[in-house]
This record gives sequence, C-alpha cells and structure tokens, in this order.
Amino acid sequence: MADGWLPGGLPLEMLLPLRETLFESARKAGRPEPEVVVRANVRFTGTRRRPFQGTWAQIEADVAAFRDAGIDEVFLDFVLDDATLTEEGFVERMERAARL
Repeated sequence: MADGWLPGGLPLEMLLPLRETLFESARKAGRPEPEVVVRANVRFTGTRRRPFQGTWAQIEADVAAFRDAGIDEVFLDFVLDDATLTEEGFVERMERAARL
C-alpha cells in the first residue's frame, strides 16, 4: 500500500532528513504523508552506542526525543537483547516499556 515507513533505529539527525525526502516525494505524487514507525532494537549496555541502547533512562529519553520530533510510533523490540532472560524478566521489561 506504500502508506508508511518502517526505518530501523537511526539517529534522529539521519532519520529526519530521510523522512522529509519521503514526505516531499509523497506530496509530489499527490499522496498523504506516510506514517513513520521506528523499529527500535533495544539493548541494555553500559555504554550507549546507538539510539535505544543503554540504560532505561537513555532509552526513555530516546523515545521522548523521537516522539517530540514527530515520529508517529516507536516499536520497542527486546528480542535480541538478552538470550538468557527468563520469561518473567521479559514480561517485566515489556511492562516497564508499556509505561514509556
């Protein structure tokens, strides 16, 4: 249907110009601006390397920054973070993420 864009967790400084190019192309084609849903591969690390990696506070700040930049939705994906995580631990992360 080509009515949305699902980029990976690019830094906002890279994502926003790409989004504007996408929106401009949609306008030229007479189409509405597509919805932008960022897939965020969450990883808890001691040092922050990419968006949605680091501590809970850093991840929460990333979600807020993407929201404030006009991103329609952020899909937090915890699957690749910790293969040793128990079901209970995974549920705890999902519950905390839901409060963001």
